[in-house]
Amino acid sequence: MRKFSESVQWKLMGLFVLILIPLVLVSLYTVGRSQSILEKQVGDRTRGAMESAIQYIDLTLQSIEEQSVLLATDDNLNRVLYSVGADIDRDSINELRKAMAQITNVTNNNRSISRISIVHADSDMLISSDYGGIRLDDSYRSSDWFKEVTAAAGRTVLYVPPDTLPPGDLIFNKDNITFMRLMDLNSAERGKHILMLSIGKDKLLDLVKKINPSKNAVWYLLAGDDRLIAATAKLAAVPLWDHDKELQVMDMPGTDEKYIMFRIKSSISKWSLMMAQPKAELYKETEQLRLFIVVIIAASGLFALVAAALFYTSLSLPLKKLLHGMTQIQIGNLNVRFKETRRDELGYLMNAFNQMATEQKHLIENIYEKNLQVAKTELKFLQSQINPHFLYNTMDSIYWMAKNYDADEISEMVLNLSKFLRLNLDKGRETMTVAETFAHLQYYIRVQQLRFMDQFEVRFALPDDCRDIQVLRLLVQPLVENAIIHGLEKRQTGGLLEITAEKNDNMLHIEVCDNGKGLPAERLKTVHHVLSSVRNGRGDAEAADKEQAAFGLRNVKARLMLYYENRADLAVESRENEWTRVTIRIPL
Repeated sequence: MRKFSESVQWKLMGLFVLILIPLVLVSLYTVGRSQSILEKQVGDRTRGAMESAIQYIDLTLQSIEEQSVLLATDDNLNRVLYSVGADIDRDSINELRKAMAQITNVTNNNRSISRISIVHADSDMLISSDYGGIRLDDSYRSSDWFKEVTAAAGRTVLYVPPDTLPPGDLIFNKDNITFMRLMDLNSAERGKHILMLSIGKDKLLDLVKKINPSKNAVWYLLAGDDRLIAATAKLAAVPLWDHDKELQVMDMPGTDEKYIMFRIKSSISKWSLMMAQPKAELYKETEQLRLFIVVIIAASGLFALVAAALFYTSLSLPLKKLLHGMTQIQIGNLNVRFKETRRDELGYLMNAFNQMATEQKHLIENIYEKNLQVAKTELKFLQSQINPHFLYNTMDSIYWMAKNYDADEISEMVLNLSKFLRLNLDKGRETMTVAETFAHLQYYIRVQQLRFMDQFEVRFALPDDCRDIQVLRLLVQPLVENAIIHGLEKRQTGGLLEITAEKNDNMLHIEVCDNGKGLPAERLKTVHHVLSSVRNGRGDAEAADKEQAAFGLRNVKARLMLYYENRADLAVESRENEWTRVTIRIPL
């Protein structure tokens, strides 16, 4: 999300993607809709064909059922069966031949029946329309099918031979299914003889083969209990089926393919017909359409990427260069330029930027040189303002000392004054070390002590790590002068002046503190206002005119602003009739 909001390239790509989304959605909807229509058409066509096929199967089953009832209730056939006993003689054979001729005649007249057989229970003879009569051993009486037919009490029993049925089985054939029931349904002695009507599996699937939609489709015929009767292909198992659906897509057992499954169930016989067609075969044409659409989408996506790259190269990249150039201008690199040969709007913009950068550089250089000259002039002017002011006070002190004292004190005062003036009037450098500053202050303070007859004492605190730090010349002297003239002068005895230096948080703190008269609250508030008006070496003229007494403090604050900019500070604290403390903070 951040890249999208901050990059034109990502926005262009997002725009192309948004354009492609409707195309993709419409394409996918078209493919899905075409598949739905195809499924419906195939389903309707297949359902109609399967309904015809299941009707044919119902008719065949109904014909088998009717034929078995007719044979089971035939008086002549039952009379022949009951006339033959356990021992077979010539007369018995003749009677059995009559029964054989009758069932053979039925088989010839009904093409759907493959074979009719009768198990004669008294003699264990199998009478078949295929190969006549064969005596069976009595092991068949213990088989499951015999027990099931006997228990059915005259109802029809369907027998589907297993695939493991041996080829030489005399009763059943694995290619046929057999409908079995007891003979002589109207007699109290029924249950002795069993009628068997067999029908070939292929005959049941002959019709569905004609309506087969493809060579790979598989057909299943299921009995009412879902037993597999016949299938057009040999598969591992019948697929599991959701009985609430007529159409499903599922994996075919024993294969890796997905199949479309159709199923229809007879409401008469309850038998079901199921068809499985490979999904890939059914959707072959739609898959080609899907592939074609995917190719179009991929080509469109590639086109979007190429178009975004071209737009980025021709539009976003120059804008990015322009942004980089503006950033360089902001951080002070005025030499940045663009080499552009474009003749469009972006080329014009690049040329305009180059012109702007050139003019900006010239303008800044001119303004900087002018400001530098103004600052130097003001600094020299401020420094020159201190000397006459102090010199006047010093001369005044010499005057009063000459009137009240002998010449020894005057000579000492003049000596210290000369040393002070020698350093003060030195124009060779703008700064000096803190140690030199404190030594310079000692000359000045000694002059003032002689003036005020030692009515105050002075204490210096200068740690070793502060001695060699460079500070502006005459920066602390006005503060000491204020402390003596406006604070300690009012005290007769016990005056104390403390001058200390220390390093704290990468700053040099020089503090001038006296225990003199102090400042009233209103006076202190006015001084704070005057000092706060000093910005970049210039003060508020109106505030300065109203408070001429803060001249020395304003002078120091202005020099700090000119030399150290806003990194330095001057703070004044005071309590009336107790003390005053002035602190200078200078960055190291």
